[in-house]
Amino acid sequence: MDKLSELQKYLESIERLGMRLGIEKMVQPLELLDNPQNKFKSIIVTGTNGKGSTCSFLSYILAEHGYKTGFYSSPHLFDVRERIKLNNQDITSGDFLNQAFSLKEFLEKNNAELTYFKFLTILAFNYFAKKKVDFAVLEIGIGGRLDAVNVAPAVASVITNVDIDHQKILGETKEQITFEKAGIIKEDGIAITSEKDLKLLKMIEQKAQDLHSDIFSVSNDYSVQNVRVSLGKTTFNFTGFGCELRELELRMTGEYQADNAGVALATIFALEKKGLIKTDEQKIRSALQKAFWLGRFQIIQKDPLIIVDCAHNPHGIQALTKTIASILPNKKMKFLIGMSEGRDHLQMLELLLPFAQEVIFSQASVKGVDAKMLEQISKQINKDIPIQIILNPKDAFATALKTSKPKDIIIVTGSIYLVGEAMTELK
Repeated sequence: MDKLSELQKYLESIERLGMRLGIEKMVQPLELLDNPQNKFKSIIVTGTNGKGSTCSFLSYILAEHGYKTGFYSSPHLFDVRERIKLNNQDITSGDFLNQAFSLKEFLEKNNAELTYFKFLTILAFNYFAKKKVDFAVLEIGIGGRLDAVNVAPAVASVITNVDIDHQKILGETKEQITFEKAGIIKEDGIAITSEKDLKLLKMIEQKAQDLHSDIFSVSNDYSVQNVRVSLGKTTFNFTGFGCELRELELRMTGEYQADNAGVALATIFALEKKGLIKTDEQKIRSALQKAFWLGRFQIIQKDPLIIVDCAHNPHGIQALTKTIASILPNKKMKFLIGMSEGRDHLQMLELLLPFAQEVIFSQASVKGVDAKMLEQISKQINKDIPIQIILNPKDAFATALKTSKPKDIIIVTGSIYLVGEAMTELK
C-alpha cells in the first residue's frame, strides 16, 4: 500500500468516529506538540452562513499586504488539502503527507485518539507553526464555544450572522445558538459582527463586555452601502473606522458577499486600530477582486448557464433566491437539489420551487437525505413541477446537462456535499 492510500484509509477510519464537540481532547496533544496554536496570531470566524467567504476575504487581504497567512476551513469540496492553505494555496501533497504521518505516529506513540476534524485542526496548527505564519484565519466547524478550533488564542473573533441551523447540537432558538457562537470571543481581544438582529447583537456585545473585549458591529461602527450585483460581479461602498471606500469590487456574486466582505474589512481595520497591521487601500481593492471561494454562486459555464451554490440551510437558500431574483429576473430554471440531514427541508423547498421549471432530486453520499422524501415535500408545495430522481449526484448532473439547451439555466444546490459530488462530473 502506497503512502497516500495508507493515509486515506487512516482518515476514513477516524472519520467513522463521528463528531465529538469539545476542546478537552485537544489540550494534551497540543501541549505535547509545544502548543503550535500559540505561535501565530489567529482570527477565528464563526456564523451560520458566510464564514468561509469571510475567511477567504480576510486571507486574501492579509496575504496581499505581505503577511504570511494560513487559512483553515471545512468541509472540502474535492480534496482534503483544500482545508489547509498557505497564502491562499492548498497545502502541497508532500507537506500534507509528511504532516499527517508525523501526527499519526505521534498520536499512536502517546495513545491518543482524535476525531477526523480534531486531527486536521491540529495538523493545520502544526503546519502553520512550522511555516512561521504571521496570521492564521481559522473557520469554526460548528457553533463556536466547543469547537476544536476555539482552542486557539485569537486576536480577533468574528461572528458573521446567527440563524437556525444544527439545532440538535447548538439549540433550538437563535438565542441559544448566539450563546454558542459568542463563545469564540476572547478576553481583552477584538470582536466583530455583522449580525443585525438587535436582541442577538446585545447578547454578543454583553459577552464582549464581560471579557473586556473591544466590540465592533455593522449597526454601530461600519456600514455597507450601494450594493450592486451582476453575474460574476458585486460592487459596494464601505464606510467606517474613519475611512470611506467607494466602488469596491468582488468577483463573487451576491448582496450577501458584500456583507461578508464588509465584516472582513471591519476586522482588518479593527486589527489596524489595535496596531497589529498596516493597510493600503490599493492592496485592499486588489485582494477583494482576487478573493474566491469554491461553490458560492459559482458560474461553471454560460451555455447553458450553470451555477453551483453550497447553500444548505434556509438562511443560505434565502440568500441564493434573493440573488437569483436580482440578476435572473422572471427566469425559470432547472434545479439539481440534494439536502442534508437535520435541515428544514420544507422551508428550503418553499423558497426554491417558485423559481423551478423542473427539478432533479439527488442524494449525496455524505449526510444525504432520501430524495423520495424531498419529492413528496415538493409535491405538497407544487404538484405541477416535473420531477426526476437520480440518486447519484454525478449522474444527475450529467443528465441535467445532457437534457439542456444553450439558453437554459441549471442551478445545483442544497448541500455542500451534493455540490462537491456533482462537480466531479466536470473534472
